[in-house]
Amino acid sequence: MISGSIFTNFTFALFLFSLAFILITNYIDSRRKKPPIKRRFISFIMPSYNDADTLEESVRSIFKSCKKGHFEVFVVNDCSKDNTLKILKRLKKEYDFTIINNRKNIGKVSSINNTFRLTKGEVIVMIDSDTQISAEAVNDILARLSEDGVGGVSCRYLPVNKSFLASMQTLEYAMMGLVQSSYNLHSTIGFWGGCMAVKREVFIKVGLLSQNCIVEDSDLALKIGEAGWRAQESSVPVDSHVPDKFLVWYKQKIRWAAGSMQNIINHFSFYMKNPIAIFFLVTYTLISTSFLVSTLHNVVVAKELYHLFESFRLAGHSFITSVGLTKISYGLEYLKMLAFFIIYPLFSIPYVLFNYNVAKKPFTLLLIFPFSMIYIPIFSIVMVIGFLYGVRKYFALDEKDRGW
Repeated sequence: MISGSIFTNFTFALFLFSLAFILITNYIDSRRKKPPIKRRFISFIMPSYNDADTLEESVRSIFKSCKKGHFEVFVVNDCSKDNTLKILKRLKKEYDFTIINNRKNIGKVSSINNTFRLTKGEVIVMIDSDTQISAEAVNDILARLSEDGVGGVSCRYLPVNKSFLASMQTLEYAMMGLVQSSYNLHSTIGFWGGCMAVKREVFIKVGLLSQNCIVEDSDLALKIGEAGWRAQESSVPVDSHVPDKFLVWYKQKIRWAAGSMQNIINHFSFYMKNPIAIFFLVTYTLISTSFLVSTLHNVVVAKELYHLFESFRLAGHSFITSVGLTKISYGLEYLKMLAFFIIYPLFSIPYVLFNYNVAKKPFTLLLIFPFSMIYIPIFSIVMVIGFLYGVRKYFALDEKDRGW
């Protein structure tokens, strides 16, 4: 019991330390003065496969966000089976961009790497066809790339879907964004594949996107850091469509977790130069799992508390008196249960503040309760499954077969 208590206290202390470090480094990064923006010619590469529903707004967002004559756009139709080509031909009458039709489906990585050889931009921006960029995001990318030593930048997602699952992912992405941007002073350990920019010479130096990676975007960030450049996370998010159905969400998280484990193995020494993110994620997972176990235990305790409370009420005591007698009878168990359910969700407040204007929408703070009590415990379990799957794929498959 004593050793378990020591482990719990140590885990909680390490979590608080990691969270404090992440918030402080983000504050420092936000206050850091950036150099004047160097306007560079940008080459946008947008691979697309069956994204007809979102493709048009993604293409339009580029032309709305950049100055004419300062960029070029390549859209790769990777053998889509929907109306992608029809939409592209219609947009081509309105905008000047290049359509590339792959003869066979070759995937995102090959589509980008092959198209790169046709570009002439000093900066290469890889953007998904379900993501919309903004002028503010473009300016922040260019400002960060104007810093000496910065080789690449990515923008986190801000979900545009309106659903409970999308709202939970909004907080999840805020959490991930805070973790990744806490590395900006060193070099971030992850990119968001929906919108990532890299200097041309850096992209060539690191060998373009890796073919054998499950999450080639984060692998790119790590390769940039290992090559002596800095990879950073932008403070400006981009709008993106996120999974609305649980099964799609589940497959995405399994892929991300498996890819993260693969990257940890491939780039272990780089991760260990600043292991705060790993400390945070591991301790957060342990605390979330502990919360889930405690919740199941508290269901039993709550039932006993309710029966005890009812017995006091039947004995003729008032509501307030019955609550007090129940509290006295169960004492420590009652306080522990109450404290855990109140204090634990409060650690999610930074994720709400990161995305919502709480002053105008104070009710958004209530999102911390379903996020902490429902979403994160499920998310943690799925991520553990994904990590184990990533280990299996790494050691069981040949290098060329590890990605998908």
